[in-house]
Amino acid sequence: MHGRLTALQELLRTPIGRRLVWTIAVEAIVGVGILGAGVMLSHKLGTHDRGVAAALLLWPQLLASIGVLGLDLAATHFSADPSHRRDTPASALAASLPLGLAAGVLYAALIPVIFRGDHLGVFPLLMVVLAPVNVAIMIGSGALQGRLDFRAFNLARGGMAPLYAILLAVFAFSHHLTAKTAAVAYLLATAYLLAVTGWLVARNGGLGHVNRALVRTMLRYGVVAHPGRLSAQHLGIDQVIVGIALSKDDLGIFATAVVLLSAPRLLTTGAGLVLFPTASSEHHAGRPPLLRSPMVASLALNAMVAIAIAAAAGPLVHTLFSAKYAGAVTVLRILLIGEVVRAGTQLLAEVLRGSGRHGLPSVVQAFDWVAFIALVTAGSAIGGLHGAAVGVVLVNFLTAAALFGLAARAGVLRGILGRAPSRPSCS
Repeated sequence: MHGRLTALQELLRTPIGRRLVWTIAVEAIVGVGILGAGVMLSHKLGTHDRGVAAALLLWPQLLASIGVLGLDLAATHFSADPSHRRDTPASALAASLPLGLAAGVLYAALIPVIFRGDHLGVFPLLMVVLAPVNVAIMIGSGALQGRLDFRAFNLARGGMAPLYAILLAVFAFSHHLTAKTAAVAYLLATAYLLAVTGWLVARNGGLGHVNRALVRTMLRYGVVAHPGRLSAQHLGIDQVIVGIALSKDDLGIFATAVVLLSAPRLLTTGAGLVLFPTASSEHHAGRPPLLRSPMVASLALNAMVAIAIAAAAGPLVHTLFSAKYAGAVTVLRILLIGEVVRAGTQLLAEVLRGSGRHGLPSVVQAFDWVAFIALVTAGSAIGGLHGAAVGVVLVNFLTAAALFGLAARAGVLRGILGRAPSRPSCS
């Protein structure tokens, strides 16, 4: 035990340790904002309107995440390379913004199908703007992340979720909170994030110039790396399947359970946000990443939080969301079983991307999507909400086994999980 505490203290004295602490702290702030927003929506809206609000935000962002073709990942990876750092933001934006616009057009075409019978009129068209705006935010955030400017990176993203929660509270206290006003609040918070991210990129290294050769290199990297980031669970495909196979009421309950997964997921995301550009920086410098200590520390923290949430699931759901969401308790506990396993898979994938082995997570994600759609759809048909959650957990375990197995067979695990020297090596 003493040895583990000493190792943790040594980690916290390194640059990567300090980045982890601050990035995870900001993730906690983001998590509080998301939780507050979820609580207000669940209290003030019925399960059907809660599902409608989730669909309004989910679809344009889902299509943007798919349509960006990994250029956000390329923005991070090449911003960590001193020879490409200056021109990466402008080059990535030039290639990605048309893709974001195309995603918005596709969302507009799907509106009659997604919101059939919800009587929203033309309002869903307002959310089209989320697709290109989110692409621009992803590129700007990726540039700050790759430049290892985590002060600016965390400053930008730390304000959006709390602002969204505050705007929802304003609508709630004025008795105007609906699925539509919730979507408007999200649009305003997104506009804030876009403005702050753009300002910080311009202030910290600038946008640079469009470099056509760099655009081609980034596209090659992005297209290969992109499928590896498109986890079906991360993109909310489980919620899409539940909404299609079951009902909007069931989607509202499932979405409530997912809100309470935000704490362990945000811890993993925070760690991954640091590990990916750190591995990229080491890769461009010709060194192995040696990130065992931060990976183990992040997973241990994730496991402790998941266990605590599982133990308190009943009181949490009843206190935060009310008795009408009691069905979310069992769904939440089932999903938490696979959460630590999913975290380990995600962290390894982030390091592999930074280490130049970005194709391995993509190969595994191809398997993940097939298994996810098959098992979650079958689970929904057989066991309803509980069956869908069991399907998600089974895919978590299968995907982890596939990625760790491929990484071991490729001989790259030793360079990742080896022990780093005591001196700081990730500055």
